[in-house]
Amino acid sequence: MVWAAFSSRGLNMVSPEIIKPDVTTSGVNIIAIFSSAVSPIREPFDNRTVPYITMSGTSMSCPHVSSIVGLLKALHLEWSPAAIMTSTRIRDNTMNLMLDGSSPVFAPATPFICGSGHICPIGAINPGFVYNLSPNDYLKFFCASGYKEKSIQVFADGNFKCLISSSILNFNYLSIGVQNLTVSVTVTRRLKNVGRPGVYRLSFQAGFNILLASEHRQ
Repeated sequence: MVWAAFSSRGLNMVSPEIIKPDVTTSGVNIIAIFSSAVSPIREPFDNRTVPYITMSGTSMSCPHVSSIVGLLKALHLEWSPAAIMTSTRIRDNTMNLMLDGSSPVFAPATPFICGSGHICPIGAINPGFVYNLSPNDYLKFFCASGYKEKSIQVFADGNFKCLISSSILNFNYLSIGVQNLTVSVTVTRRLKNVGRPGVYRLSFQAGFNILLASEHRQ
């Protein structure tokens, strides 16, 4: 499988500690309903109309993700968007690393190309554990990003206060990005078990910044 050259990629230009994209799915040569108000090539000399057309783009991925999220919310109404995006993959059906479509030789995709990975609907139904975020986590993120407390309070319930200890590095996001790393840095992530009780063994895959988990059910 190949990541399209036109796909949205990281880093996040505003917050480099967050590696984009959040999640991705198929967006190349998607058959979709097409407006009869314009021609397929959108030129005034073309009088053709078509009910369907094959299109590519990030906007063609959006309906896929939205539909999957709708199905997952039907099963887990209480889950947040952060919980839903936990189960993704960076390997294709042959278990090989997905490739970079912008590379002339189709080199393996890096974390800055695939971000959190390709959406995996079946895995997201029962992921075991998730990296979850609450509304307050997002408010703390704004604090750490330098927004004024008074401006943040507009979005908060009650009298929200920024903490001096707020750090983007500890934003409970799936990816970890550390800028200008010259000394030892500690980052913190909280995992929430949304499945049955079990034992998880975690390992770190250097170079891909992804926690891999193998689970042993009790």
